Amino acid sequence: MLDALDWMEGELEGRGGRTFFADGEVGMLDYCVYPWFDSLAAVERMGIIEVPWEERFPKLVLHNILIFFKKKSCPVLKMPTSEEKWSGGRMSPARK
Repeated sequence: MLDALDWMEGELEGRGGRTFFADGEVGMLDYCVYPWFDSLAAVERMGIIEVPWEERFPKLVLHNILIFFKKKSCPVLKMPTSEEKWSGGRMSPARK
């Protein structure tokens, strides 16, 4: 598993300082990879594996922090609040 993380870290390093896999912008690959890090963190908390994140994978740490904040601001990826509802694939204010 650490070999796969090494590969991903190397891919981010080889992108000329870009933070995301898709040419500096958040792309489909970034959003597809992100949930796996949450799962890996859960496995890590159970004591099954220990990942030296900050020492060995600093670019992946930054990538996941930035994806987290991008996800929070992306209307496609956030759940509607009680004041909003889904309408045609988009969120819109709920009618009263």
